[in-house]
Amino acid sequence: MRQHSNRTWIFVATVMTVALLGLACTQAPTAAPSQQQQPAAAPAPQQPAAPAAPAAGPAAQTAPQARQAFELPRRAGQPPYPIKVLETHDASGSAAYQTKPGDLLVFTNTSRDAKTGKNGVVVMDAKTKKVVASAEIELPGNAGSHNLGVSPDGRWLYMGTGLGNPEATGLYVIDARTLKLAQLLDVGAQIHHFQVYQDKYLVAEPFGRVQLTMRPDAGANGPIFLDPRAENALVNWIPQSVFEGKFYIGAFSPDGRYYYATVRPHQFTYGKQGLPKSWLAKVDLQTGTEVGNAEVGDGAIWPTVSRDGKFGYVTGSEDDRVWKVDLEKMETVGMGRTGPGVYGAVISADGKKLFTADKGEGSAGGRRQTITIFDTETMGSINTIWSALPTNDHVILSPDGKEIWATSNAASTVSGGARIGILDIEKGEMAGYIQMPYGGGPHASVFVYFDQNNQGHVVMDNGGPHGGFSPYAYDNALGIPSLAVNPQAGSDGPAWVAKR
Repeated sequence: MRQHSNRTWIFVATVMTVALLGLACTQAPTAAPSQQQQPAAAPAPQQPAAPAAPAAGPAAQTAPQARQAFELPRRAGQPPYPIKVLETHDASGSAAYQTKPGDLLVFTNTSRDAKTGKNGVVVMDAKTKKVVASAEIELPGNAGSHNLGVSPDGRWLYMGTGLGNPEATGLYVIDARTLKLAQLLDVGAQIHHFQVYQDKYLVAEPFGRVQLTMRPDAGANGPIFLDPRAENALVNWIPQSVFEGKFYIGAFSPDGRYYYATVRPHQFTYGKQGLPKSWLAKVDLQTGTEVGNAEVGDGAIWPTVSRDGKFGYVTGSEDDRVWKVDLEKMETVGMGRTGPGVYGAVISADGKKLFTADKGEGSAGGRRQTITIFDTETMGSINTIWSALPTNDHVILSPDGKEIWATSNAASTVSGGARIGILDIEKGEMAGYIQMPYGGGPHASVFVYFDQNNQGHVVMDNGGPHGGFSPYAYDNALGIPSLAVNPQAGSDGPAWVAKR
């Protein structure tokens, strides 16, 4: 374990609200949003109906144990760089697509790659694997969007504005139905990734290395917790200083109590030799302190946590390895060799396999196109699959646990770029591809399920399962249902339904 100081936060109630605009309507697709500066005041976001209650578990839980609910404390004061409203826009209008109960949609972004492609939002049908709607989003300074977040109720989309433009610390809020811009916020960070937390909040994670370069003296924002139900109230944040290094990506424990973050040393640069190793930091969200860390090798990238909360798996792009970490002891207990420049990782529904995206990140220096599969117990390699996705970086499990959705974070000018590939887990082969409009590379895969009241719920994203559903066997044993296709759904075709 690395040894360094802890810091303590004090939490009390705070509310810092930011107005969202726009109501969903139900007609034909519309053009990209106009840049209006003085819209009329809009109502607060609508509240979704709760998903169908999962099947009750046994009266006395044995194994696995039922999880204790954790309530995220609200933090007092302001983050190192306060959030500001820069623009508001009228996002009302006709809906860009129609939904009905049982639909399962996937939201992603397209991003400029250097001077190629365009930024956009893309909506896909998870069953038919077809694009159902899209809209181009113009970002300032030829910046790339890089990623997309979705509010827990599927009502709002979030897009960072800064990739390729470090001084741009904006966050676009987009109406998920009209695909029009509602707000531009300055969040004091160049946003990297998003994930839903506790079905209440959206967590925006910055590029830590960029923020520390931009504001080494004034401090920099780390992950921020926004509440879309309360007009994007800022409820919590983790300052960069807590990590004592360059924060990169985080993952939550299944109960939400702990945040596990990959951290590189301050002097980290891709390809630089002789540096201290990277580590996995464990932050207790109750106290806001780092309570443990584990050294994991060079260029730590992606953490993912087993559903029982016992183990973490951390990819390292500079040494082409994935590390298994005991999260109680915060010690590495296993290691596997990946393909060059490994990036994303995800665990299979049965918990027995780990899939890693071999991207060619960092000094690996190339657009790699493989997915490596490991045994989560032994960390031995089971298989390597040719994904045909250059710069293959994110791998996300589908809500039924049968597919891996893998993104090619490369523009269409690269052969095989600007598309999402679907891996059939049972067959161990690529089942098909979805080509993105606008020529930009996709980076996100966020699944939104529409319940019996046609209300949306995020059920899978970078952070794993949400919305009261899960494909993981461990969760199913607790009574949490999974989603499966119902071929007898009626004249409108198959629908996704709870499977208990």
